[in-house]
Amino acid sequence: MPRVIAFGLLAASTFVTGQQSTPAAPAADTQLTRRLDVVVPRTLEATGTPSVSVAVVRGGSVVLTRAWGLARVESRTTATPAMRYPIGSVAKQFTAAAMLLLQQDGKLSLDDRVSRYLPDVAHADQVAIRQLLNHTAGYDDYWAQDFVPDYLLKTADVPQILREWGGRPLTFTPGAEFRYSNTNYVIAGAIIEKVSGGPFFRFLQSRIFGPLGMRSAFDYVKNPLPSADAAGYFKYALGPLRPARREADAWLFGAGSLAMTASDLATWDRSVMSRTLLSEASYREQQTEARRADGARAATYGLGVELAPRLGRRAVSHLGGGAGVMSANWIFPDDRAAVVVLSNGKGRAAWSIADFIIGELFATGVRPDKPEEVARPAPPPAAATLGMRTDVVKARRILEDLQKGVLDRSAFTENGNAFFSKQALADFSASLAPLGPVTVWPSFQGKRGSLAVRGYNAWFATTTLLITIMEAPDGRLEQFQVAVAPPQWK
Repeated sequence: MPRVIAFGLLAASTFVTGQQSTPAAPAADTQLTRRLDVVVPRTLEATGTPSVSVAVVRGGSVVLTRAWGLARVESRTTATPAMRYPIGSVAKQFTAAAMLLLQQDGKLSLDDRVSRYLPDVAHADQVAIRQLLNHTAGYDDYWAQDFVPDYLLKTADVPQILREWGGRPLTFTPGAEFRYSNTNYVIAGAIIEKVSGGPFFRFLQSRIFGPLGMRSAFDYVKNPLPSADAAGYFKYALGPLRPARREADAWLFGAGSLAMTASDLATWDRSVMSRTLLSEASYREQQTEARRADGARAATYGLGVELAPRLGRRAVSHLGGGAGVMSANWIFPDDRAAVVVLSNGKGRAAWSIADFIIGELFATGVRPDKPEEVARPAPPPAAATLGMRTDVVKARRILEDLQKGVLDRSAFTENGNAFFSKQALADFSASLAPLGPVTVWPSFQGKRGSLAVRGYNAWFATTTLLITIMEAPDGRLEQFQVAVAPPQWK
């Protein structure tokens, strides 16, 4: 996830292009805009992200829609707020809302077993629809990696995905724990089509996007975005920007198949605040934390939304990623505020900029027009000790090998080896070798499908990188990804 180009500053207005909507001109938050005019270009440059599109809601009204950077690098096309970006897993809340609408219609219950609608899907008699939506089902995740594995580039249809990935052994007994899985939402999308009697996107269009006036919503499963919209990019380590390889048909489906403008996503956010689309009971269900079968809390996750509080405030959120795109959507229903940031790069710029805006929305006291970048912290005192851990030593050794352009391929899975092509190794070496010696220490660990996930901080003399490793059950590495740590601000 990563890094660097020139940027143009765009006005906060929106115009009509094809299907796209024309929201009323917002009452601009000029001080926030001035501060973002400092923070956003610097963050894009530091992380190598081509552009972002931002929408901010305050007091229930849109106060800012603005874009920075390049929507298409090759043609030097400047990003505008009217451009659509794929929203990645932020789309899961629309799939969950569609399921809730069908429940309101009396056509299904979230407590129904999957087998009632898709009897041929493996394990379907053990899994409830609700468990698909809150990730307590146990189906293995077909896209756990932070890159696009080669098999996602091969054309597949939904039944094939359900047979292959639904047919794998469950990663845990349904209801026993929480583990995020895109496979759950492909199954959910298939149920929506079966019950509604028509295409998944058509149901979203007729029951959600149409009623809310979200005219830019776009089906990204079979249709590449038009040239008037943003294109996705990625980097190997800190190397040059490269066009992202788009996922083949059907893989995204109910899990992340949508593209839209930031302002249209903000329209959805405002409807969640005002509770204008679903019933009160449905909003309560969507915003209720997942429970295990024994009644204990499984996660701060509801039905397609994250529910962890932020800055002491109730929040309904989701982050997203995809082929060359990252997104962040935060709703603060009690404060009638929301933050949308969509990007066309694989760096963490979108998430970092969203964090900054959230801090600005709830800041107290006078804010200077130009925020100050926080100095990069040195490694913590425990870094030397932690650096002796076996897993940390392994991560550092791989990073040092990549600085030299070499890789111990026996340590990687087939997918991991495929990612490290000749071009990838060249870009890793050319961009990392000049950084010199490195100190590495662990930052987090978890699970994603059947993969163990571990994060590390890599501290060089001039920059800090974030490493994310995914390890298969046999101990080989499925992923070794490197991203620049975005700048911090005060």
